[in-house]
Amino acid sequence: MPRIYLDATGDGAYSLTVAFPSVQLALAFIAAASIGVAACTSRDLHASQRNGPHYDRILATAVQRGVPGIQAHVTHGATEWSGVAGLAYVESAEVMTPAHRVRTASITKMLTYAAVMELVRTGRLSLTDRAVHRMPPGTLDGIPHANDITIAHLLDHTSGLHNYNGENGAEFFAQLFADSARGSRAWDPKRLLAFARNPAHPPTARPGERRAYSSTGYSVLELIIQHAERTKTYAQVLRERVFMPLGMTHSCVEGTDCHASDIAPSYARPGERSGPTPFERRSAARRDGLVNLSAGLRNYNAWAGAGGAVASTASDLARFMAAVRAGRITVLRDQAGELARVAARPNGTLAWHGGTWGVSASIIYDPGRDITVIVLTNASNAGPSSADVARQLLDVARRQSTVKDTARGQPDVIDVFTQLKPNLAPDVQLRRFLEISIATRQFNAAQFSAVYACRDREDYMEGRWVADFHVLGVDISSDSTVEGTAILTSVARAKESATGYVAEVGVREDTAR
Repeated sequence: MPRIYLDATGDGAYSLTVAFPSVQLALAFIAAASIGVAACTSRDLHASQRNGPHYDRILATAVQRGVPGIQAHVTHGATEWSGVAGLAYVESAEVMTPAHRVRTASITKMLTYAAVMELVRTGRLSLTDRAVHRMPPGTLDGIPHANDITIAHLLDHTSGLHNYNGENGAEFFAQLFADSARGSRAWDPKRLLAFARNPAHPPTARPGERRAYSSTGYSVLELIIQHAERTKTYAQVLRERVFMPLGMTHSCVEGTDCHASDIAPSYARPGERSGPTPFERRSAARRDGLVNLSAGLRNYNAWAGAGGAVASTASDLARFMAAVRAGRITVLRDQAGELARVAARPNGTLAWHGGTWGVSASIIYDPGRDITVIVLTNASNAGPSSADVARQLLDVARRQSTVKDTARGQPDVIDVFTQLKPNLAPDVQLRRFLEISIATRQFNAAQFSAVYACRDREDYMEGRWVADFHVLGVDISSDSTVEGTAILTSVARAKESATGYVAEVGVREDTAR
């Protein structure tokens, strides 16, 4: 059983010592800014706030690992950073720029959600409207429970409609890739509803019973939007209701107001997926087998419509997310309440992801720290995914958040901790210490190690230490002693496997890559 000592050492500093049978870990903290294993100087604090080089390295590493091109944007409060790396066009070695449009796949659904909510706000639609009453008669004939589906059900993936391009989407993809005219065809969302009529694809549930992701639902919403606005296409409504008001000048809907020649190509390496794929009769653009899937097509992803046809830039999506953060745009039911609930969770985030062959896009929002991370890549199955890169950028931004919170003069962990009664049992002291650390977002590898020493106590935080330790994206340093190394190795494994609370909000990768 370890012993824990907290002693004042003068000059505002305190020493927390965790004594093991054959090793002592002496952990020093500075009351004004406890952000590392060692005491931190003002120069260290300033340097840690300049995250640009760290972000740049993350993008460069992604390219080194196989991603052709990548755009990223990080917003942290009032601070913004944008970066690009790699190539937009592999064959001609044209470098990626912030102005290159990149396909977003199911991130499109966020934009569709926003457009529908704008129509609701202006009285054109209501969330309780029945879908069958908001489109031409007979449109949903033959679809089970169609009369009970509301606009709210469609937005929130509770309609029960079969997902035509999901795990059971082989029939759709067989038709898509067998269609020699797919790149020039004007896609009608009504065509996609046929898959929900097929008895081989029964509903996942009755409307409103449970959540089951459905791109088909967003095809229905596209029809509802166009019927509500009569003479306007989905692309026109999106442009007028979302793109233009928010200054999203580089965003467009493929197949309507932009085409493949206006968008960075989509690349992928063939994977192990069986069944129809877009790789047939295509040669590699790179020695590792990377293939340009959109080459020679007038449109590549136009078939996805309101569920996935938008091409955009990281900067445009940052403008969109700024409007979401400010409450000007709605992408969630009870948006203010949901953001508050997520912010109250340890490491709480909202995540939107889009992906298909040649497309990987991610938006992660941490409302508690007001951090937004956007990553777009022009590839799949080639290096890390957009979600992997986004999480790395978020980790860096969160470490910055810890420094900022301390610098702003929040109550210091040690100041509060020293007010605890000295006769508290060691495990209780550490429990309180952790609670205060989390509350003030002051946490570091040394504190992590100290609290970890009580990990095997049955009464400690009801086994929640892994999730709690992960709250602030702690970095683990090394220790030269045998026991210390073993402890820190175990801690590193724990941190690697720990996951924060993530709310997936109706957007995901539609196809395996």
